Amino acid sequence: MPVRPSTFSRAQESTPGHAVCFEQHRAGIYLQLGDPRKALAVTHVCVRDVPDHSLQTLPSVLVRRAVAHEMLGREAQADAAYSRAVHLGMQFAGLRTPVGLPQDILDRLYDRLLAKEPGLRPALAARFPDGAGGDYRPPPTVTSRGLTERERVLAGWLGTDLTRAEIAARLNLSVNTINTQTASIYRKLGVTSRRDAIHELARTGLLNDATEQS
Repeated sequence: MPVRPSTFSRAQESTPGHAVCFEQHRAGIYLQLGDPRKALAVTHVCVRDVPDHSLQTLPSVLVRRAVAHEMLGREAQADAAYSRAVHLGMQFAGLRTPVGLPQDILDRLYDRLLAKEPGLRPALAARFPDGAGGDYRPPPTVTSRGLTERERVLAGWLGTDLTRAEIAARLNLSVNTINTQTASIYRKLGVTSRRDAIHELARTGLLNDATEQS
């Protein structure tokens, strides 16, 4: 079940330079709900007001903006954002198959990119052998922190402003179970508070993955 934007904590602010960029997470949620205009609105700051935006997170922002433009029928803007995302990803951030975004739109963006920039085909084919969807995932790293599948689902809900009791109700679990799983997540992340857990999850990319599973 996608997290509703209204429950994604407005108190969570991106770190300086957006090395941890909460705008990209909010944009992804708006796209899941079919609201591309809000996805563009929340990421406007990333492309206009943060000149030193982290090049590790900017490609993900741009992919979400590309999808939003495509949903609105703005092909030129969509292609420009997607092309920039891919080039930055190849140069600075590495490439990763987007998860939780409309697959048909990603396929269109990918196909048009190759048609307009055929020189990218060898590099992209090596990373995405089956196209934009592919099965490419980066190799496991220490950032997984050993979270179980259930803990990763709960981690996505920690990024909202719901209380533990409200999260328990959404997941059909007892509050005691939520407390136990939360304590386990904190221990594995090496943190002692929800705020620190959210920042650590976002910093390592786990918040994005967890939100997509929620």
